[in-house]
Amino acid sequence: MKAEKGYRPYTKEIKLSFMSKRVSRIALLLAIFSGGMWGNDFVPKGAKIGMVSQDPHMRRYDFAYGYSSTLALRASRVEWEETSYHGPLVAQGLQASYVLHRHYTDDGILNVYLIGGPVQVHEKPHRIHPERKTLGFEGTVSADYETTQVYYRGTLERLESSISTHQIATVQALYAPWESTYNRPTFWLGVQGRSEKRHHEERSLAPMIRSVSKRWWIDAGVFVTGESRGKMFVSVMYLF
Repeated sequence: MKAEKGYRPYTKEIKLSFMSKRVSRIALLLAIFSGGMWGNDFVPKGAKIGMVSQDPHMRRYDFAYGYSSTLALRASRVEWEETSYHGPLVAQGLQASYVLHRHYTDDGILNVYLIGGPVQVHEKPHRIHPERKTLGFEGTVSADYETTQVYYRGTLERLESSISTHQIATVQALYAPWESTYNRPTFWLGVQGRSEKRHHEERSLAPMIRSVSKRWWIDAGVFVTGESRGKMFVSVMYLF
């Protein structure tokens, strides 16, 4: 029997095979997300995640709970060291993290998040100011794209209060030498760029390494430019 014009044998099978590979890759990425392997703002439904971050000027503590597939609730505490303008500062409060947009590609996932909530800002006594307390707001816009071997992320964080205003813009790009799998620890190599505004603007660049596994995620790097040159930053996350 003569084949119809334009008909390509096995076209259907090829398409099904391609779709199967795409579904498998997305399933792997979702499994990795659920295991807490990625340094993004995604918190799986029902999961509890704790995070501690330390850099030259600030310490941060977060505990988050995945309320649904698009909404997470978190409690946070941020501590800044004393400066010539301010005494030691502490900001703590509750925030909501919402997945504004999620798009699946052939190889990965693109996410856009909105995060924000009220905070109490407390400045301890300083030679210029007495002890002060006020209410403020902390908000973040974040976007990331990730596959099993590449990761890109950009965030804009801002704390607004009558005592202090603080803004941090961060970009990250990382690459894994081998493809990530759910059950095998993976190391990522990359670079982080950051612009921080408080009393003045400081821009910095840092090579970094990321170690990820089922329940642990650790970021570490050393600043090579800016006022923090030669100093480290570390972030540790654990999935309960």
